[in-house]
Amino acid sequence: MLNADGSLATALLRSATARAEYISKDGKQSYSPEFTYMGFRYVGVKGADEENLKLSAVALYSDV
Repeated sequence: MLNADGSLATALLRSATARAEYISKDGKQSYSPEFTYMGFRYVGVKGADEENLKLSAVALYSDV
């Protein structure tokens, strides 16, 4: 969820470290985690200009 100021609300996670951190270098980057399962509602990005940022999410799931 988001706080009133628009920042990510992580206080409710307490000691759970539900995050994936990716540190990029200059140029075009691609990040695709493997061997993991996670759900998310919002993504936080620091240190990048909004006009230079393109994000997309792909839903993957098992057939149940």
